[in-house]
Amino acid sequence: MLHRPFRGKTGVHLLRSVLVPAALLAGCGHQDGFPTGDVPDAGPRSTIPPIRLTLALGEDLAPAWLAGDASLAYSFRRETSGGTDRCLGQLPPDGGTRFLEKCILSGPDADSLHALGPVAIGPANRAAWVEARSLRNRVAPDKGGIRIGSLAPADTGAMVRTLPYLAPDGIVHMTATHLGWLGGDLLSYIGADVFYVAPCQGCKVDTVLISRNAVLLDLSSEPAGLQLIPNTAEVTSLFPSGDGLSVYYTRAGDTRVYQQVLSSGAEVLIHDFGASGIARDAQIQGNVLTAVVGGKVRYFNDALLGPRQLDSGGVLVRVDLTDGAELPLPFAPGLVQHPALSADGRSVVVEGIDTGGPPPRTDLWLYRLP
Repeated sequence: MLHRPFRGKTGVHLLRSVLVPAALLAGCGHQDGFPTGDVPDAGPRSTIPPIRLTLALGEDLAPAWLAGDASLAYSFRRETSGGTDRCLGQLPPDGGTRFLEKCILSGPDADSLHALGPVAIGPANRAAWVEARSLRNRVAPDKGGIRIGSLAPADTGAMVRTLPYLAPDGIVHMTATHLGWLGGDLLSYIGADVFYVAPCQGCKVDTVLISRNAVLLDLSSEPAGLQLIPNTAEVTSLFPSGDGLSVYYTRAGDTRVYQQVLSSGAEVLIHDFGASGIARDAQIQGNVLTAVVGGKVRYFNDALLGPRQLDSGGVLVRVDLTDGAELPLPFAPGLVQHPALSADGRSVVVEGIDTGGPPPRTDLWLYRLP
């Protein structure tokens, strides 16, 4: 892997990870055992809504419901690995003790670190997740991909798409976000670019994701077929419809939620949040729409990176699509990101960012919707 530092006129340093896709086919070489994580259920953290589901030292991210809303999968930082490896976990639907852990353990002396997540759960609880490996003391991952399998701890899954890759439009997709299933063999996600930004040489590095295009990955062929969804440049969220025939999305700097019918490419306006602010993380189940709106977000033209949306969280809003009525759902500790709406449209789990720090902390919180 080649790291290329850039220094702009403003003095900001950029570190771009440039990978050769063919090199990603090489094996990691670490086959450490997977922990079971089986412990007695301690019950939810609280019963006052919103309900805090997790309370760990590391960030708990990317919640996803399993079939029948029976439990939750998410990505968490493994505290015993020096705070660097990320694993997939499973929780009861109302919170409590994590009863499953899926990790690729690096070990204290291993030469690489591993991260699993985000994860998407499809029919029969088929799982798709992003996996990344980085050498110690490296900022950017040097190997990654999308794997398909189960949440069983010992199931390493099958690699169906290496990362990064050159998309059909000639743009590099460094990673994948907002994974979702459109039926048994069709996966959707956002192909994104990644930059590592620091205000000075040796300063703390921030990770900047810039969405490029929405993607369909057809797993029925070998290798999996990749297709860009038309007119989805700069989408900031992506969610498959329940019938698998369309996708919902939001765009950078836009207050609206859209639906695109995949067979025709026709785009339909679903809802406009207007003066409430920029919309993202939209999900729809039946007549219920949830999205993150407004908050600490702005869209601007970066002198070095071009157009980008800087998002540090917002307000969760529920919309009744029968009449368009909006209901903001406050989060007293701070702001929220990346909600997961249950299939019955009655519950939503969010990444709740408690800004009362320092430093801010991120846990999973549960809302019961009216």
